[in-house]
Amino acid sequence: MINYETLFILDPALEDEKKDAAIEMVKGVISADGEVGEVDVWGLKKLAYPIQKKNEGYYVVIEFQANPELPKELDRRMRISDAFMRHIIVNKEEELKNAPKAAPKAAKEEAPKAEAPKEEAPAEEAPAEAPAAEEAPVEE
Repeated sequence: MINYETLFILDPALEDEKKDAAIEMVKGVISADGEVGEVDVWGLKKLAYPIQKKNEGYYVVIEFQANPELPKELDRRMRISDAFMRHIIVNKEEELKNAPKAAPKAAKEEAPKAEAPKEEAPAEEAPAEAPAAEEAPVEE
């Protein structure tokens, strides 16, 4: 079984019963051929951009384990339902495979940043010495 995660946005105009029914439908599809993990209901959140002339959506995240065929069926069911404004299904194991590739890039980007302040430090010390030299002639 493969680890997946789905995030979907429900229409905020739906009644609470219909929102719960949509969540239960997703859990039912998953449990038919897989295992439902953690269900995290984020609730009503502002959308980044209007969808169907709506500025808010009801967010839900579900982690699950399933065979590779299940996400296709889940995607099909979410697509034909009017309750779902947007959805995404992510293979979490694919993310883990891609994560080590991103880590070396981040390390390379951080290395020049760490060296840059060292180069700036002598430049900061030089102006500090210059005012001291200017103050000396004033005292004479």
